[in-house]
Amino acid sequence: MMLGACLFAAGAWLLQQQASLPGVAGTVVLVPLLLAGVHWRARRERVLRGCARACLGLACLVAGFEWAALQAHWRLSDALPERIEGRDVRVRGEVVSLPVRASRGWRFEFEVERTLAAEGHVPRHVLLTMLDDPGDQAEPGSVPVVPGEQLELTARFRRPHGTANPHGFDVEARLLEHGIRATGYVRPREPVRRLGVSAWNPMRLIDRWRLHIRERLQRVLDGSPESGVVVALAIGDQQSIPRERWQLYTTTGINHLVSISGLHVTLFAVLAGWLARRAWRLFPRAARCFPAPDAGAWIGLAAAAAYALLAGFAVPAQRTLWMLGTATIAGRVRVLVDPWDVLGIALATVLVADPFAVTAPGFWLSFGAVALLVFSGGAERSRAAWWLRWGRAQWALFLGLAPLLLALFRQVSLVAPLANAVAVPVVGTVVVPLTLLGAVVPWHWPVRLAAGVLELLDVFLRWLAALPLATYVQHAPVWWSIPLALAAAAWLLLPRGFPSRWLGWLGLLPLVFVRPDAPPAGHADVTLLDVGQGLAAVVRTQSSTLLFDAGPAWTADSDSGGRIVVPYLRGQGITRLEMLVVSHDDRDHTGGVASVLAAVPVSTVLTSLPRASPVLSGAGRVLRCAAGQSWSWDGVEFQILHPAPGAAGPGGRDNARSCVLRIVAGSDSLLLPADIERDSEQALIAAGAPLSSTLLVAPHHGSATSSTERFIAAVSPEAVLFPVGYRNRFGHPHDDVVSRYRERGILMVRTDDAGAVSARIGGGDWSLDRFRESRPRYWRAPAGRR
Repeated sequence: MMLGACLFAAGAWLLQQQASLPGVAGTVVLVPLLLAGVHWRARRERVLRGCARACLGLACLVAGFEWAALQAHWRLSDALPERIEGRDVRVRGEVVSLPVRASRGWRFEFEVERTLAAEGHVPRHVLLTMLDDPGDQAEPGSVPVVPGEQLELTARFRRPHGTANPHGFDVEARLLEHGIRATGYVRPREPVRRLGVSAWNPMRLIDRWRLHIRERLQRVLDGSPESGVVVALAIGDQQSIPRERWQLYTTTGINHLVSISGLHVTLFAVLAGWLARRAWRLFPRAARCFPAPDAGAWIGLAAAAAYALLAGFAVPAQRTLWMLGTATIAGRVRVLVDPWDVLGIALATVLVADPFAVTAPGFWLSFGAVALLVFSGGAERSRAAWWLRWGRAQWALFLGLAPLLLALFRQVSLVAPLANAVAVPVVGTVVVPLTLLGAVVPWHWPVRLAAGVLELLDVFLRWLAALPLATYVQHAPVWWSIPLALAAAAWLLLPRGFPSRWLGWLGLLPLVFVRPDAPPAGHADVTLLDVGQGLAAVVRTQSSTLLFDAGPAWTADSDSGGRIVVPYLRGQGITRLEMLVVSHDDRDHTGGVASVLAAVPVSTVLTSLPRASPVLSGAGRVLRCAAGQSWSWDGVEFQILHPAPGAAGPGGRDNARSCVLRIVAGSDSLLLPADIERDSEQALIAAGAPLSSTLLVAPHHGSATSSTERFIAAVSPEAVLFPVGYRNRFGHPHDDVVSRYRERGILMVRTDDAGAVSARIGGGDWSLDRFRESRPRYWRAPAGRR
């Protein structure tokens, strides 16, 4: 069973790696494979029985691939027409999720039942943001909509689109996983008609119950730093957990405990079943009709189902519920079931219900953790002391999940075994029961006690996080080293006495020591990251790295520095920056600076900002950029062309003070002019600055106030790169600017279309690598669409 489920999962995963969505013709081979497998399995010949296993295994692989393809065809067919993007559309529908707080309003999923105008089709499942109304007299923080509420509203939609970068988070894949085929916001000046609340939809009733619990817990713990964690443990809503708390849990390797993990559901089911069994024995007549062990098992399963639904029914909760259900049924009918079969049934059930679950990291970590426990537990002797079994389980989880964690997140906590040894029993047996008790009873003390226990736990975790080498961070492993490391970890976890177990350590070495290649001397790798409407460019020589700007900030807790730039640097194996250039004081260039300074050591910051600027609060050595500055790394020349010396002080327009950087590698060159406009362009030409460059990053994102004819002629680039956001409100790049470059036959590439753009300069034969083109996926808009 487990092998078939794994092959089904492999088929579903393989579909998600396709550049284009294939047809479903592969289903025609399923029936012959299944018939041949069943027929040969009944034969006695060993060869035929081997062929039967091969046919059935191949059938499972094809079934997983084709089932995922069918689901993908169905989801992608419900698309938003391009002509509707950016237009107001009146729709009627229902709120189908828990509203969560966004930066300037509330975000919720909306099921469109009807489009009330002739604009065209709107996908059924969309994600909407309702912006805050400054004139609203409602209590601050109050939720404007509730799950199940029927609304008629006017919204402006766009197709699913996110930034596309190496080692970055794929927003489009996540939206597809949740079946969301358009995003948008409610137009604030248009009326919203409230048509009532769905009274009998069971899922909406559960969501409203979750909303009530969230609001109650937040009121009880108002101002407590543990409020977000308690809410997450109760209903699975992690939006309120502060950023620094997430960082603490990630560093210590217990972030799985603040989501609704399978461990929480299991412990709660065991506790509920034990209490039910004890209580059942108090009623002898009931116990004679229905044995107390059976009653406790079924009540424990019901408690697990209730908790899983309350928590949002995420993949770890689903996996646990199906495993508990299988074990409960088998136990009641007195059938001995192999743990691998139980895990296989849960795996197949989750993927049949949602084949897109394979795109979520939690899927692999949840099933991988249980598989490791089953695998390592099979070699354990039941006579071993409990603390020894517990320690071996923690070692198995650490060793077996490390390759997955490095592949998914580029880091692994080295203090995780010790942190989990304390946090798992504390959270699972104390905090979670207190939290759930406080969620259903009118008393406040259980919730406050749970928060107090978490505060004490945090003291211990902060001590662990402060230890040297608490977290190991590295580059993105090459693809072939990941399965090799997983096999090596399994080899190391074989029973003691198994020959040559030490060979497993050799299998782990490529995961760590096979690193991305650095450019040779005299060459430079240039990557213009896709940060939306903003700028962030990484320039890497053989031994040094420069970051030019760090992109925008989106909210107080989210910016491109932490979400895009730092993951890219880590994935490339870049552990420090020799220089960070902060060109000028615009939020779309400086928003990610704080996150970069906090995560990566920076030798020097070169900027036009004053040293006292809050943007530079975490910086060490800071220098003012001025024309005439130059330096050389590994045979690559760097030149500052603007602003003029003494012109970088306060006053004037920020754009006019932008640092302009020219990089020369052999016969190739790159010009980074930041946000200079026509006056600065003319000043550079008048000063005789060496502007001629092979590659040009368009000044001011291609605005109408930049890229004059004289400037383009002076630079004479072979290609121009536009760092712009998808459907940005500024209209960048401007049509007139695009026409100027097109008339000269200059290659134009936009980050909103191509994703991150990379090139190696220095050899005279440069070429551009467009991330969406070189790593295509069927759900992404292809490069060259515009």
